[in-house]
Amino acid sequence: MTWNDSTKRWVRGREDDSGSPGKTSPLPDVYDAWQQAPDRAKEYLAAAIYNATGHDPTDRIVRGPVDQDLLARRIASEYAHLADAGGTPEELASLAKAAAAVGIKPRDEVGETGPFESVAYTGPAGLFPGDPVRVVRPALVRDGRIIVKGTVEPI
Repeated sequence: MTWNDSTKRWVRGREDDSGSPGKTSPLPDVYDAWQQAPDRAKEYLAAAIYNATGHDPTDRIVRGPVDQDLLARRIASEYAHLADAGGTPEELASLAKAAAAVGIKPRDEVGETGPFESVAYTGPAGLFPGDPVRVVRPALVRDGRIIVKGTVEPI
């Protein structure tokens, strides 16, 4: 058990960081994904954890509540950055594991085809809503909301 300074009480490892009874925190699963990630993916995931909590993941002790929406947005953003930088499937899988822990899932799969939707995707200039496209990087959603737009290419 760890002392939580903000709530002034002892906290079990998987209890919600905000102090809400009955909820579980995704942080232990995010830390597990970070520990098992390849080196390059570890850097991206460490940046997401630091930007959301203000703590380096090697500290593993986060004082105060963690804004889980912020953590989710940071992980999704780092996933997109790594994918756009040419991340390997193994690297992307480790960030996808952390993303799943905070409730983020891909809207569709890479290679899937369909009409272009500007609300969910970006693509090269000249694409109009309804144009046929192929998904290059899926849009990431949480609770039905698009957190990070995906990338498409015309077909």
